[in-house]
Amino acid sequence: MSERINREEFSDLVRRLKELAWSWRAEDLDALAADFGWQVDGRGERTATLTTPMGFSTGDVDFSAEGAVTHFSVAVCGYADDTPEGLRELQDIFTDDAEAATAVLGEPTSRIPGEDAEIRWKGAETTIRLMRDTALVTLGLARNDYLAEHDWAVSQGL
Repeated sequence: MSERINREEFSDLVRRLKELAWSWRAEDLDALAADFGWQVDGRGERTATLTTPMGFSTGDVDFSAEGAVTHFSVAVCGYADDTPEGLRELQDIFTDDAEAATAVLGEPTSRIPGEDAEIRWKGAETTIRLMRDTALVTLGLARNDYLAEHDWAVSQGL
């Protein structure tokens, strides 16, 4: 993996997510995507995928049963090689991007360690999320009501 958005682009994306005010309605997703330079390339009943600067289907969107967007995330790097070197590079990107996000947002409100690590910056209505799994680093925005339900479900093993 050698592809990633540079620190300036990443910081700008974090800043834009922090300042984002929009409807969270599924019917407004195309306009939101266009504003960020993304494209909706697939849409199902409860999900959509986005083409972002990282390529085709490198963004994900989830909808509630009522049709509202609950959260979205976009890749900030290419997929890591399934090697020790690839995983180290992925962790380096996650660490670097966490520093860049902290410079824009201040100290995180929570950190979730583990194989699927996550760092969060909670605002009044939404939370910016930097996530790392074993293949990818993503940056996302979630409604706080969705995230509370999500966290409860995870805590219950659901």
